[in-house]
Amino acid sequence: MRRINKVLVANRGTVALRVLSTLRKLGIPGVGLYHNQDRLSPAIQEADECVEIHGASPLAAYLDIGNLVQACLKSGADAVHPGYGLLAENPALPQALDKHGLCFIGPDADTMARMGDKIRAREFAASQGIGVAPGVIQDGPDAEFAKQIEALGFPILLKARAGGGGKAMLQVDDSSTLLASIEQAHSEAARYFGDAMLLAERYFPAARHVEVQVLGDGERLIHLGERDCSLQRRRQKIIEETPAPNLDAGLRTRILYTAVQLATAIRYRGLGTVEFLLTAQGEVFFLEMNTRLQVEHRVTEAVTGLDLVAEQVRIADGQPLNLTQNDVCCRGHAVECRIYAEKPEAEFAPCTGTIHLLKPPESARFMDLGVCQGQTVGTHFDPMLGVLVSHADTREQALQGMDHALAATVILGLEHNINWLRKALVSPRLCSGSYHTDTVSEEDDWREQNWGANRQCMAAVAACAFQTLHETRFCVPEPYAGMMSAHDIDAASGVHALRIDGEEIGVALTPLPDAALVWTDGTPHRVCWRNEESRGSRLWVDSERVDYHAFASADTLWLHLGGTTHKITLIDRLQRQSQSGREADATTRAPMPGVVIDVCVAPGDAVQCGAALLVIESMKLQTTIRATRDGSVARVHVTAGEDFARNAALITLAKCL
Repeated sequence: MRRINKVLVANRGTVALRVLSTLRKLGIPGVGLYHNQDRLSPAIQEADECVEIHGASPLAAYLDIGNLVQACLKSGADAVHPGYGLLAENPALPQALDKHGLCFIGPDADTMARMGDKIRAREFAASQGIGVAPGVIQDGPDAEFAKQIEALGFPILLKARAGGGGKAMLQVDDSSTLLASIEQAHSEAARYFGDAMLLAERYFPAARHVEVQVLGDGERLIHLGERDCSLQRRRQKIIEETPAPNLDAGLRTRILYTAVQLATAIRYRGLGTVEFLLTAQGEVFFLEMNTRLQVEHRVTEAVTGLDLVAEQVRIADGQPLNLTQNDVCCRGHAVECRIYAEKPEAEFAPCTGTIHLLKPPESARFMDLGVCQGQTVGTHFDPMLGVLVSHADTREQALQGMDHALAATVILGLEHNINWLRKALVSPRLCSGSYHTDTVSEEDDWREQNWGANRQCMAAVAACAFQTLHETRFCVPEPYAGMMSAHDIDAASGVHALRIDGEEIGVALTPLPDAALVWTDGTPHRVCWRNEESRGSRLWVDSERVDYHAFASADTLWLHLGGTTHKITLIDRLQRQSQSGREADATTRAPMPGVVIDVCVAPGDAVQCGAALLVIESMKLQTTIRATRDGSVARVHVTAGEDFARNAALITLAKCL
């Protein structure tokens, strides 16, 4: 008899949508949770019914176990799927559900406590004869912990005992920043996981991160192949694939066997992932076990043909594993890309904004988008917008398919990493499979904005799009109007400019019947359209057809052209005040919207260039704002706990006399 009749999805965004879609296929009603900030999300539209939750902040609302229990009681849900992130690996959740006779779709609380705790998991793996990276566990004051780390040797990686997802994980290369890094890791661990306990492990440069998907019912256990997750930024995965490229058959067998050995030893029940570090010296170390669904589970589904969420539900419903290891057949190759709202060229800083236009590709094997057109992406949650999966017979075909799908994905209204993903996919290192965990930080050219369509063509299209969508006037001002000499064209194109990927291009436009004459830096282009209906999406520039998508707001145009997306700014050169010879602004401004975690200085304090001024958080990323020059603090504009907008004044420095 089925125990599970209605499931509450205790999550949001991409994973909530993913779980709800499987529940619909299984014929099980799905209940969605939402804070007011998420009321427009696609997951809420997919759910059979929804329960609104409240809290001190949107994040706090989702982390409140009492909210989840009450939502189950209110909706009649008899089971909870935690998704990934938030409370997915908190043993307090299954314990609380059990007290109310509710089913948790995942492993039991004891297993979660043992394997979700990095320290306990290390100890258990070592007890099974499985290698772990050299490390030390903090059991005393920070100063004592620092001495133990120095004895271990640098570089090291600080980790939170209860951590995951790259949070509270800091690389330390020498003793000069060790104590400050320990303090920061404590702060992040306590904030994100409610547990400040740390451990330190030896950091191995140029290593590979390979993980194994396991599935068990408490009696039998199988693996579903491995995934390579080595392409990361800030210790967070960006691109994953299966099978892992350039992995020796013997080493693959060893990793798969070790994962099964570990999970079998704890009589694992449910879906889980055992993660390994493969060093450049050929060593293999156990990293951790994730006792939940993972973002990258979709690539495993693509090659096995299984629905892993459905398998989770079946096992939680008390049904035995209906697969043997021989039943598992991996076909072809699959690649996943995570789409984030962020600026790769600015150290992958998270971004916010409203999605004004969203067009998913038609060619992807899977696309799970946790956002929709018209939705505002704020600062309270992780900046992941969705995931895209490509599957083909060969790795080369899968990479090509992914590139085509990304090129066809249109997201306008905020900055994102799709251009960066496309550059990475066609790079020699990724195409050859010769990448590792440090590759992203080494490949600076992947972050360059200056690529894509011809700049002159792009400027011509942008000028027409500005005029069509926002009624921007590029008419040639007096005394240039009607005087189309070469000298006058140069002068006219110096009045307005477009900033495209950091490059400024002068523009002028003269309307013609069903066309326009556009000058870009003095070079004329004839731009025409067949009819008014197609004018906003298709133009002919110098007789060449150009298909595009655009959205204009005030002085900003978001343009998708030639498979790349660009933020283009309109500049009125006659109104712009010259900054030459003026002293740089003494006020430090917010590089992104967020909340103040800590203010490190007070008015009157003398600071040196590089000194910490304050710590901010945006989209679950903590950043230390530092002084860019010597001076004294004239004014502190914010307080701890205060929200601020992008470009908001934070601290003003005065010159030291």
